[in-house]
Amino acid sequence: MAVLKKEFINRIELKDRNRIKEFIHNLYNRLEDLLFTIISKLPESSSHLQWYNGLIDT
Repeated sequence: MAVLKKEFINRIELKDRNRIKEFIHNLYNRLEDLLFTIISKLPESSSHLQWYNGLIDT
């Protein structure tokens, strides 16, 4: 068991952080949250409600 743990630890590679990729990922997440917040505040009679429900149900 100890040998397996040692081999597993040896296979882990540390990579430099890609700050641009992290920034774009965080920006995308925030924009997605903003979009869903805006959509959720639309009136129920809106045609976008069916689209929004379809996104949530899948």
